[in-house]
Amino acid sequence: MNNKRIFLPIFNSNFSVFSCDEIVFIKAKGAYSKIYNNISKDVQIALSLKQFNDSFSDCGFFRCHRSYIINLNYVTKFNIRKGVVGLNNNIEIPLAVSCREQFVIQLNKISKIEYESKIM
Repeated sequence: MNNKRIFLPIFNSNFSVFSCDEIVFIKAKGAYSKIYNNISKDVQIALSLKQFNDSFSDCGFFRCHRSYIINLNYVTKFNIRKGVVGLNNNIEIPLAVSCREQFVIQLNKISKIEYESKIM
């Protein structure tokens, strides 16, 4: 796990600190994003997914869909053919066709199990 701490802008001009470990996934919500975490209530931040991804991609996050960024450390299962990633608490996140090969590559980097690169 990655215990790097990041400061993120929330509404009302404040910043809040998060550990990368506690963020399970982030969902786009217009020009903003909503963080779903494993510790407290979900938090809406004043960053788009692109801004978040550009700034914090080194924390183990992966943009799996135009509306979602996931923390690879919370992946519990995935189905490449159906395009679904399972996270803790039976959460299912869509996996875009254009992201599937890169997803497998990223999993291979953090896992001791070699996943099949040929996805179709």
